[in-house]
Amino acid sequence: MFLFHFLPAKLTAIHPTIILRPSHLINSHLIVRGIWRSYGVMSLLAAVRKGPNFDNLALRALPVNVEGNQVRIVPDACFVRVRPTQVQLPRLVLASHEALELLELPTELIKRDSQCADAHDEFVQYLSGNKIWSGSEPSAHCYCGHQFGSFVGQLGDGAVIYLGEVVNSKDERWELQLKGAGPTPFSRSADGRKVLRSSLREFLCSEAMHHLGIPTTRAATLVTSDTWVQRDVFYTGQIILERASVTSRLAPSFIRFGSFEISKPKDPITGRQGPSADNPVIVQTLSNYVISTFYPEAMHHLGIPTTRAATLVTSDTWVQRDVFYTGQIILERASVTSRLAPSFIRFGSFEISKPKDPITGRQGPSADNPVIVQTLSNYVISTFYPEIWSKRVPNDFASLYLNFFEEVVRRTATLVALWQAVGFCHGLIVYAGDFIFAPNSFFLFYPLNDGVCSVLNTDNMSILGLTMDYGPFGFMDRFMWDHVCNASDTDGRYSYAQQPSVCAWNCARLAECLIRALGGDADQFCAPDQSNADNETGRLAARFRTVLDRSFMPTFQEVYLRQMRRKVCYECLIWD
Repeated sequence: MFLFHFLPAKLTAIHPTIILRPSHLINSHLIVRGIWRSYGVMSLLAAVRKGPNFDNLALRALPVNVEGNQVRIVPDACFVRVRPTQVQLPRLVLASHEALELLELPTELIKRDSQCADAHDEFVQYLSGNKIWSGSEPSAHCYCGHQFGSFVGQLGDGAVIYLGEVVNSKDERWELQLKGAGPTPFSRSADGRKVLRSSLREFLCSEAMHHLGIPTTRAATLVTSDTWVQRDVFYTGQIILERASVTSRLAPSFIRFGSFEISKPKDPITGRQGPSADNPVIVQTLSNYVISTFYPEAMHHLGIPTTRAATLVTSDTWVQRDVFYTGQIILERASVTSRLAPSFIRFGSFEISKPKDPITGRQGPSADNPVIVQTLSNYVISTFYPEIWSKRVPNDFASLYLNFFEEVVRRTATLVALWQAVGFCHGLIVYAGDFIFAPNSFFLFYPLNDGVCSVLNTDNMSILGLTMDYGPFGFMDRFMWDHVCNASDTDGRYSYAQQPSVCAWNCARLAECLIRALGGDADQFCAPDQSNADNETGRLAARFRTVLDRSFMPTFQEVYLRQMRRKVCYECLIWD
């Protein structure tokens, strides 16, 4: 298969039924905390039990619900604590050396042999969800989505469990998830399980996309089991039993466009609303977390000096707060932020020599001593203002969100351009006898039915510009504008030709969320009223529209043209 040309050299198949046999030997060494070392049998077992280095920043920074796995609407929370559901006799099918090394987990354990059988078996227990590493905090992420152009309300991680965020020796942060580890509050009527067919497809394609140079989530391991689940493979009412399988996957974050839709009010067409409807504070909190963690450059795009945040620590100390200034007092966790800046000198620093104030009678500690302020002034000007206030910009949160939005738009436009250049469709499956296939594709796939069908909706789009949620995807083997790879897409909304416009449409939905978080009128983004062109909310919506109009298509065209020129060796050719 053409796909395997793009798979990493160290991608190892373990299960005897998988027909993937690389010739490379498995390394007997691993870089751990930057030092080459060999593991003995006992140290391997200890390394497995110790697990990766978890630092779960998202759970400290964002609101978390603690009420467990039962299916329900989850208000006022970005995550909910859950427990994986165990499987019987888990065994490793496939593993990626590269992905495991990002987590600094021992790759020696990929292969089971007599010398490390106990450590291998323990390793698989953790990667199936049967055991939980110390430092892991299993949770499910709450998000919403527009599907086929209509808002459907709460969706969330119905078959995925966040284990935590692994920080490796290079200070890279990787969110680690188990997909297929059992039901969560977002599973609705499904069982929270995935089968081997769909799990194998996601594993292979996510690693292939990485080696094609396209931003994507990664797959580390694939575990199958003797736990059986029911599936109607061809949607004919014929139920068969298939093995429950669990994929461990990783990305800097799995936050997506739909994560910002949880505070969306009731939709006038579908009647659905987000679980945290009309609560803009939660989206503000989420936006600030994403910007400070994944888009630190957004602050600098404002062109103003700003302090920075390094860490955020929360606690079990509770404080009273009137969140909406309505007299309704609630308890919130006391939290501590470490911050940094070139200097924290402030206006008040210059007031230390102020003489007695005629109204308050107060004075500075160095009253009537101008020399100390002259010294301070000379230091500040020479060190921090060599151009002497040549550029001053007001502290504008609207501009902050606009810069964040512009970068997300650029990343999304770049991503879809890279998709188009390799003929990738995110989300037709047609019947052909006893199997189904993607027309005009070099892949032959078996049915994907896991009880849910994902496509290119806001809930499937990464806020970091990554390819994620591999459902009914496909690659074109020959070019067709109207190529579709989702059987439920009868109108061709998510065809190859439509992918750029759909991604731009999804960006518009994200803009509405950010406008609302800023206290603006999101309705003016799509249907601006010229009579309100001079009011503040109208201007805010116009600024977001301008960012989308000026950023998405130019970025898409630039990246797509560059990629296509490379295909025909015209990389340096200049044309319109």
